[in-house]
Amino acid sequence: AILDHIKDVVITVTADGAICVFNPTGEQLFGYSQAEVIGVSIARLLPDLPIQGSLSRGLQSFAVTAERGERQLEPRATEARRKNGELFPVEASASLVRIDRRDVYVFCLRDMSERQQAGQALRDSEARYRTLVESAPEVIVVIDTRSGCCADANENALRFFGVTRASLSS
Repeated sequence: AILDHIKDVVITVTADGAICVFNPTGEQLFGYSQAEVIGVSIARLLPDLPIQGSLSRGLQSFAVTAERGERQLEPRATEARRKNGELFPVEASASLVRIDRRDVYVFCLRDMSERQQAGQALRDSEARYRTLVESAPEVIVVIDTRSGCCADANENALRFFGVTRASLSS
């Protein structure tokens, strides 16, 4: 019931990479039904997982081992593949756990498409702003309101005041 109501994708796989559990969020994100992926290799969803052609090595490298008490603080960025073949960015973490005397890898995945698009939009906006400021014929100076110091200036301002960009920060 818990797996059915969380916003992250939760997938469990056997030591050889066969999918055992695939929650409803996984169905929505990847476009596969549970029936379509149970027993299928996790490499279908995470194509970059195998290391040098070995899925087993990829799983071992990716996973945190619960027995050793290791904790992976940051999920890894990787690419996932939807049913339609589209690749998309995800953050993924995995743990190796022992359930019923067999090793099982538990993957938690989060779609990073929106965050990546927002970051790109911000970079694009900053680039447009910089282009507008640098190409403006006016003298433009940015003052830090806390310190009262000049934080930035366009090329026209640097020429007008006879200073270099490096001298602004000192």
